[in-house]
Amino acid sequence: MTVNKSIQPNLLLKKTILIAEDEYMNFELLSEILDGFNVNLIHAANGKIAVEIFKNTPIDLILMDIKMPEMNGVTATKLIKQINNKIPIVALTAHNDTKTNILIKQFFDTVIFKPIDIELTLKTINSLLND
Repeated sequence: MTVNKSIQPNLLLKKTILIAEDEYMNFELLSEILDGFNVNLIHAANGKIAVEIFKNTPIDLILMDIKMPEMNGVTATKLIKQINNKIPIVALTAHNDTKTNILIKQFFDTVIFKPIDIELTLKTINSLLND
């Protein structure tokens, strides 16, 4: 996979990103996109695990799938934002409909729609980690 790494400033180095995604292939894709940027990636297979990891681990950014088993991404985001409302959380979803867009605007900092656009994903992560 060819990625334009010039859009990635050094400020991404050594950041910790929690990826809450029940589809392991999507986690693998995001891992491949971020490979070589010296970031620490942590995987949570559902929202419940994501909340527990967040409580016990310093996290710089969360990529949160909306639809997951056991606890969905919206519920997990609400709980995480109660702990730290400044943590940037990006919704990951394949749904671009009115209901989903309302949820995203209400609870998340921004969204990355699936299928994942590599350059847009990197620019989004850059922007949120460097604000």
